[in-house]
Amino acid sequence: MSLFVQLPPADYSRTAFDRFRPLRGGFDLDDARAMMWMSQLAYETDAPQTIADIGPLWDFKPIDPVRVQAQRIDTRVIVGEREDCIVAAFAGTDPALDRNLMIDADCRLTSNDKYEGFQAALDAAWPLVETKLTALIQARPRPIFFTGHSLGAALAVLAAEKVKDGRLAPAAVYTFGMPRAGGRHFKSRYDRVLGDCTYPPRLRRRHGALHPRFHRGARDAQPVRACRPSADMQIGRQVRAGRAARGAPIERSALHRWRARQPSQLH
Repeated sequence: MSLFVQLPPADYSRTAFDRFRPLRGGFDLDDARAMMWMSQLAYETDAPQTIADIGPLWDFKPIDPVRVQAQRIDTRVIVGEREDCIVAAFAGTDPALDRNLMIDADCRLTSNDKYEGFQAALDAAWPLVETKLTALIQARPRPIFFTGHSLGAALAVLAAEKVKDGRLAPAAVYTFGMPRAGGRHFKSRYDRVLGDCTYPPRLRRRHGALHPRFHRGARDAQPVRACRPSADMQIGRQVRAGRAARGAPIERSALHRWRARQPSQLH
């Protein structure tokens, strides 16, 4: 991939997984932060030394990169394991790769109401990813997390939907900057099964600044007014930032604390 999406090892957070707790269940800001950094690491599939340097800092065993290329496809994934979880992170769009742009541009809907470009990109890499995940879960069952940014977020959602009823069903799906993975029927079908464990944040502009606004797919969530006319197509539903326990919809004070401490934790 290119300098548009890659980072030097020195720019990666050393503390990204310090507060990651995969067994607590529900949404958590510290878990989201860890998955955000894992989504970034997925862009380093052709920089194996970066992956080798960063993985141990986050208590991962050697992380396996997967890359599949075809005439119109370039799909990249990393699969990593810790003692307490397994993570599959999908790389997003690199604007310097024409095959990524071809995937993004193929927005025809399949018979299953999924976008054809995204589905083809996942199908190309899925046999390798499935084999790795199956071997890890057979060796020792642990929670599985799917994550990704941009194109990678759409692939993470499609992968989660593919294994929703099996041993590889995810404990959580954290996505960042996710485009729609399918149409209205796909969204409805996805949310019925995986909405409760899928967390796609959105940035909303307020008073000239961008503020993260998380969606939580949950049948018991309180919906609020949509940010834009197409918001009802977003997987998951917006929830109010009110009084809530950790692992439930975001508490306003927790969101403020998370934003306040980011600058000191980025490196």
